[in-house]
Amino acid sequence: MPIVARTVGWLFSRPAFSLSPWQIIAWWEARRIPFNAFILVYGMICMEIYDWGISASGLIPPGESAIPAAFYFVAPIGVNFCYTLGWMVELIARRLRPSLPTRAGPLLLIMGIGLSLLVVGGPAAVWGGWRLLTFIGIRLPVT
Repeated sequence: MPIVARTVGWLFSRPAFSLSPWQIIAWWEARRIPFNAFILVYGMICMEIYDWGISASGLIPPGESAIPAAFYFVAPIGVNFCYTLGWMVELIARRLRPSLPTRAGPLLLIMGIGLSLLVVGGPAAVWGGWRLLTFIGIRLPVT
């Protein structure tokens, strides 16, 4: 089995039996580094697309970066804070509803990854899309 398929299988696997609160936290924390690596690579690609798109708009003087330096410090903290909320939400949900299926944790992880992709990719989609439209001759106003 290829390594990507094995990694994805492991990432979203969960035992069929109930886990203790500490085991739930351990399950989430074991996946933090792969999650961060994935978001880092995706984020770097998105930042390049964003910078490529917005630099053509004329809103940023040539030679300057559209990405503030503080972003490189704040973004990883924000991403990891939100990741931590994943296991916190699962613990609270299991406390309120003990019969919650074991699949709830992996589903929360999938939703968190999806939300991360939308938040990180949003600016790249807007400015990359704007740039692509200008290539095909559609001029949109930039304000």
